[in-house]
Amino acid sequence: IDKLCIDQTTADSKAAGVASVAVVLERSTRMVALLSASYLQRLWCVYELALFTRDKPDGLLLLSLDWPSSLHPFKRAQLTHEERELLSTFSCR
Repeated sequence: IDKLCIDQTTADSKAAGVASVAVVLERSTRMVALLSASYLQRLWCVYELALFTRDKPDGLLLLSLDWPSSLHPFKRAQLTHEERELLSTFSCR
């Protein structure tokens, strides 16, 4: 949300956007998250996902920016070792 929906041109516009994230997520019915290898390592990104999925667990679509990945249309259905490791060690706490 921060890269696409928050005006980053001034400190004031950025602060106003950050202050409204909770309202934007509350009023949204769906969220598409474009994941990179470092996405879940950034607290702000995890916060956005956790806040949204707390009330709307079925409204989230995760898409990978790292190709090939488990979401690549020509890849086997199984996760790679790296993908399994990332998911098995992920924690919001």
